Amino acid sequence: MLATPFLSWSWLIDPPSTTGYHTVRMVVGFYGGDPKSRSSISQPFRWLGRSLPPHDRAINLVWGESALQRGTLIKPTTDSKNKVPLYIVRGGRENTGSWWQETVDLSSLYRQVWPQDNSANAKIVYIGIKAVADSVPAPAYVFDITLSH
Repeated sequence: MLATPFLSWSWLIDPPSTTGYHTVRMVVGFYGGDPKSRSSISQPFRWLGRSLPPHDRAINLVWGESALQRGTLIKPTTDSKNKVPLYIVRGGRENTGSWWQETVDLSSLYRQVWPQDNSANAKIVYIGIKAVADSVPAPAYVFDITLSH
């Protein structure tokens, strides 16, 4: 992750018909930073199958309900229904319907969410797009996903 910590993409979000976070979000999975995880250094990365690649940490990058929420990091609590941290990249109905270019420092977010981990050992193992299953659908378009230094 230290070699390419910046995730950039463009997205166009259509307004959802309900309140709350947009149903479509980007998810980034990590492996190796958690001190309890097995080492994967000796194994080449390979993933075959329908499930997600092996990961020990993940974070959701979401479109918030309000533009004022931009930059908010929400860590899950033990009683929370959200088990994965949320980072609100952008938000607000007033910002929907236009293309927005985003860049997020994944290494900084990782260190904020999991300060006890060795972030130098963490690797990005997947970047995906997720739609929340129990929500009313709302269109979203994602383009030009890039990892860079």
